[in-house]
Amino acid sequence: MKYSLVLIFFSFSCLCYGEDSILNLQKIRSRGDFISEQYVIQDGEHKLSLVSDPTERTILKRQLYLEDISLPESLFFDTQISALSADGDDIWLGSRSGDIARYSLSERKWTSFVRGEESLAIRMVQSIQIESERIWFLSYGSVAIYSKRHDRFIQLSIPDDQEYRGLQSAVLMGQGLISGTQSSNLRRIRLDSQSVIQQTPSLRNITFLKDLKNGTLLAGTEMDGLFILDEYFQPRPLSENNRKTSAVRAVLGDPDVRMIGGSYGAGLFQLVRQGEGYDIVFLHTPVQWITDGVEIKGEYYFSSLGQGLVVLDGETLQSRFYGISEGLSGLDINALVYVDPYLICAVQGQGIIKIHENYFKTP
Repeated sequence: MKYSLVLIFFSFSCLCYGEDSILNLQKIRSRGDFISEQYVIQDGEHKLSLVSDPTERTILKRQLYLEDISLPESLFFDTQISALSADGDDIWLGSRSGDIARYSLSERKWTSFVRGEESLAIRMVQSIQIESERIWFLSYGSVAIYSKRHDRFIQLSIPDDQEYRGLQSAVLMGQGLISGTQSSNLRRIRLDSQSVIQQTPSLRNITFLKDLKNGTLLAGTEMDGLFILDEYFQPRPLSENNRKTSAVRAVLGDPDVRMIGGSYGAGLFQLVRQGEGYDIVFLHTPVQWITDGVEIKGEYYFSSLGQGLVVLDGETLQSRFYGISEGLSGLDINALVYVDPYLICAVQGQGIIKIHENYFKTP
């Protein structure tokens, strides 16, 4: 009897949506009808297996695996998303003008926490760092903390020191953040205190930080390249030709073997471990202006300004490119975050795109 009811429901769903069911997929998603969505996707994937025309395949893939999510004008002052992070299936977004909001993938619901306003980039959300109890939001001129337990925001008072001005990058460490500044040195920021780490006076305009999980940090500067900071924050250049790694926006992979980096201006490159340092090997791809990157199940995904997405095979480093002709709604992608099985992209001035990983697996 139970099996018969399932067959009847499946037949009823097919009759309801008919041949144009895929065209209705966005409406089905918007009302949260998960069961109907799965039936439609199964039907669409079957049709996709029968289609050989490249244009038709692209259209079908976009309808099945891509979903454009617009930013509500009532919640956002600025649609230029500058930072993304994920906490479970909650996507946290920060904008160039200081908007902070959350989007629930499961509930399809927006929640606004901070409304942005006109500023000269000083409110721009540079980084979102998530802990079990709180979420840190780093802007050029301030730090905010969201307490999950108390469901409220705390604004920290950060002295505007001319020598250590401009918070540009962050990584979680100990009871707070280590932040790279535009002027020089690093700052340690905690709930109850802040201080300057003066071991790095030679490093200026630190726009990238990454915890290598081995007691060291990777610090990237806009002009002088990448540096490894030891446990005492003493810096040493990553390679002999260090300036070639300037303006890095993402570094992925295994620091003990090989990492893949992306630069805003110099494109993609390998960092191959050689003793205490690395050899730099540039990858010959047309993508130049890298903005972010994530590693997903052994592959490297990078976003760019003007050239969409590039995906590198984890073994061969062969590249695949995704732009307008492959179904993306925009080529200027500022930030990425992965929430299994979706890649979330912040498209400049348009909102976010939710891309199912099958989009990248299907020829």
